[in-house]
Amino acid sequence: MTIKKGLIDYLLAQSPVTALVSTRIRPGLPEQGLARPHLRVDQGGGEVHYSMAGNTGLAETVFDIVCEADSEKDAADLAETVRKEVDGYSGSWGSETVKASFWRGTRDSRTSPTDGGELGQPSQTVAVQVMHNVTVPS
Repeated sequence: MTIKKGLIDYLLAQSPVTALVSTRIRPGLPEQGLARPHLRVDQGGGEVHYSMAGNTGLAETVFDIVCEADSEKDAADLAETVRKEVDGYSGSWGSETVKASFWRGTRDSRTSPTDGGELGQPSQTVAVQVMHNVTVPS
């Protein structure tokens, strides 16, 4: 399991989140026409930590959780619900061991229109930094 799939599975198991989006949590771009509100989980990057002895088995991964809704208020409410579920979390996301998950801020991030006559949809992006275990290659 990847840490991204673990995060999505974790969010799908949190009733405050699913009360708002049901099962509409997708990696990357959601399919066209997906009902709102919904979440999009993008992995922004990360790194593996090393010491003088080599790979420590600790990785840091950054995620953007994009909360898309029909109104600015609904997007903000969804973003705050997601923030509460991920900020300060430690434990397991499926088979992934999360040492700590930190909220790094929320920003407005209106989605792009699909044609010239359309406005972008309201959204807010929750930035999350996750410290987690990784297997050290031999």
